[in-house]
Amino acid sequence: ISANDRNWSLVCSKRRALDVFLALSPRLTDKAKLDHMVPCSVDLLRDEVAVVRAAGLCSLRQILMLVTDIIPSNVDIFPECIIPNIHDVVQAPEVLVRCTYAQWTMQLTDMAARYLETG
Repeated sequence: ISANDRNWSLVCSKRRALDVFLALSPRLTDKAKLDHMVPCSVDLLRDEVAVVRAAGLCSLRQILMLVTDIIPSNVDIFPECIIPNIHDVVQAPEVLVRCTYAQWTMQLTDMAARYLETG
């Protein structure tokens, strides 16, 4: 699924792919979640459509919450991948995107601290 993320053009196909990601995520290793699913969700944070960006935020949150083992190669995923891309979400003109972000700000902070403490 993540190999074809560049070919998703319709909003419904992007949201469907995120739904499939979330359905598969309990069966995947933490490494697969962090190496494949997180970057794909982060890419959707730069989408033109607000609904897709909000869905990307929701899937990113759910994927990160499912990760239990943080391996050393993924310790820097927050400062290198997630936080720089969330910066644009905070300044989004659409209320939907900002509200979705606001709903998980505290969880994001806790998750980032957990990842950084591991390293």
